[in-house]
Amino acid sequence: MSAPAGHFFPSPVGGAPFNFDFAPSVVLAVLYGTLAPLIIYRAASPKSRNVFLIGCVIFGLERTVDFAVRALEARNPSDRVNHEIVTYMQTTYAGGFISMGQTLLGLTRVMLVHAAREHAASASDPFASADRDAEGRPLTAEPGEAFELKKPAEAEADPRTARRVRVIMGVTFAAELTYWTAFAFGIISGTFYFQAITDPAKAQLVQTLRYLGSGTALCLLQFTIVLALIAWMRYPRIPRTHVLFICFNAALLSTVAVYRLVVMRFQTDALDSTAPGSLNDSGSKATFYIFHVVPEMLSVVLIFGFNVREMFETGPFGRGR
Repeated sequence: MSAPAGHFFPSPVGGAPFNFDFAPSVVLAVLYGTLAPLIIYRAASPKSRNVFLIGCVIFGLERTVDFAVRALEARNPSDRVNHEIVTYMQTTYAGGFISMGQTLLGLTRVMLVHAAREHAASASDPFASADRDAEGRPLTAEPGEAFELKKPAEAEADPRTARRVRVIMGVTFAAELTYWTAFAFGIISGTFYFQAITDPAKAQLVQTLRYLGSGTALCLLQFTIVLALIAWMRYPRIPRTHVLFICFNAALLSTVAVYRLVVMRFQTDALDSTAPGSLNDSGSKATFYIFHVVPEMLSVVLIFGFNVREMFETGPFGRGR
C-alpha cells in the first residue's frame, strides 16, 4: 500500500516480508516451536510456574505464530500490505521485548528483598563470618553453646530492614508502572500504524509513541542492570550467577531497544518500497534479524532454560519464599 503523493510515514520495523524473508522466518518459527513445549512446561509445572513468567510465556508462544505468518507473507505479496497483519506485526515487535523486561525487573525486586532480609539476619549472627561445620554450627562456638540465627522473615521485624524492604518495593513498583506505560506506547503505536500510511497526524503520533516506548524501555533496562549491580555490591551474599543472569538478559533486550531507536528515524512512501530507508532491502532485514530477533530469542532461551522460580525463590505469585 502506498501513501498519498508527497506523504511519508515511519518505515515498518522489520520491513515487509519479501522472498528472502521466507527461509529465516521458517527457521525462526521452527526454533520457537521447538521451545514451545519447554515454555508450556515451565508455565504449567508447580515447581516452576510464577506470575513473572506470564508475559514471557505469551511472548514466546506468540513468536511462533509471528514468524509462521511472516513466512506466509514472504510467499504471498498481497499479504504484505494486509491491514490486520501489518498492525499485528508492528504491535508485537513494539511491545514484545518490553514485556520481557518487566520479568527481569520483577526478578530483581525479589532478589533485593531476599538480600535485605538475609543481610539483617546475618547481622544478628555473632559468628556470621566464622567458619562452620557440616551442619552449619560455628566452629568458634564453645561446646554446648546455644546459638540461633534469626530467620529472614523474622529479621524483617527490624525497623531498618522493614524500611529497606518498603523502599525496594516502592521503587520497583514505580518502575513497573513505567514499564506498563512504555508497553502502552508500543501497543498504541502499532495499533495506529496502518492509519499513519495515509494520515500525516497519525504518522507523527506513531513516530512519537515509538520513540517514547523504546526509549523508556531502554532506560528501564539500564535501571534494572544498575539496580542488580548495586545490590551485588551492597549485599555480597547475592549469588553472582543471579546478577549475571539479570544483567545479561537486560543487555540482550537493550540491544533490541537501541536497534529500534536507530532505525525508527527512517520513513517511506509505500509498505513494499525498496528505496533507501524503507527497511526492505536485504541489509536492513539482516540487521533486523541480528539485532532485534536473535537477542529476544536468546533471552527466551535463558529465562525458560533455567527454573527462575527456584533460582530466585520467587514463589508462585512473585512474593518470595
